[in-house]
Amino acid sequence: MDVSKLYVQDFRQFAQRTWDLAPGINLVIAPNGSGKTTLLEALHLLATGKSFRANKTVEMVRFGQEIARVYALADDKLKLGITLTGGLVGGQKAAAKYYQINQTRKRAVDFVGNLLTATFRPEDLRLIEGSSSRRRDYLDGPLSLVSQVYREADKKYSAALIRRNKTLKAIRDDGLDESLLSLWDRQVLEFGPVVQRLRAAYVDFVNTRVQFARPYHLIYQHSLMSPERLLSHRRAELAVGYTLVGPHKDDLLIEAELGGQMVNLATYGSRGQQRLAVLWLKLAELEYIKRETKRVPILLLDDIFSELDDQARELVLAQVQQQTTIITSIDQELTKIIGKQVNTIVL
Repeated sequence: MDVSKLYVQDFRQFAQRTWDLAPGINLVIAPNGSGKTTLLEALHLLATGKSFRANKTVEMVRFGQEIARVYALADDKLKLGITLTGGLVGGQKAAAKYYQINQTRKRAVDFVGNLLTATFRPEDLRLIEGSSSRRRDYLDGPLSLVSQVYREADKKYSAALIRRNKTLKAIRDDGLDESLLSLWDRQVLEFGPVVQRLRAAYVDFVNTRVQFARPYHLIYQHSLMSPERLLSHRRAELAVGYTLVGPHKDDLLIEAELGGQMVNLATYGSRGQQRLAVLWLKLAELEYIKRETKRVPILLLDDIFSELDDQARELVLAQVQQQTTIITSIDQELTKIIGKQVNTIVL
């Protein structure tokens, strides 16, 4: 895929800005704090409908403004746009996000996936030793991008989970009847297994289809959701006031061959070995999107070269030649290191 223009209005620190992007390698060299990451965030937002750094939509709206807009022209035919609000416009309630394709309003589930990106940020290098939520986010990324079935199942499961947790708390705190759980039990049991089935298929793809410099292996530690498990955890769930089993409790174990045996990288791997494994996971994400969509996603690299050792850097440099890539960095020498003609973007 290619994006030829990116336009933002009242997005983060930018009042109004347009950038011309090119097929191949686009390089953004600028000091920290100048908005390099904001450019990538805007593209990631148009691809996924989500920010990779904002906890709330309002955080993306420029201070003092009520509305932010982000638009891009993709493949010279798709004008993709998102309008962001803080929840109030002109004193009236408004949705946090509005989605458009070629100036026609769309639902989020129909908007996501029209632009394909794979993002690699320094924070991703903590994926292995970080919290399980990071690894679930890793699974959700490519699956949400390419599968509407996954997007809808994940959304409906999350909504049912919130209601089930509220019901558990109400039963515990207010003495409501346990039978009120039956509706939400049916909902989480309908959508949770769909999420886990597609996650398991993705893990199998990574393990069997992605070649890399070192032997790595993923183990999908899924928190099985079944009527029997929900029932067996009922007393404990009522005591704590939230759901104890299901996709929101899933995790990944990343193993590597060290000393002739497969070991848990989070426990036994060096920092360099862990970072190579993260690179393997990110390249797997790229390959999965390519296979599922028959299109090549745009690779977004946010100031990661200073975080990588020589071996990992060489692997990334080999990858950036294979699709449109946008790289941010403070390193003025990066143009020489890449060794190819690049489109330099000025902030």
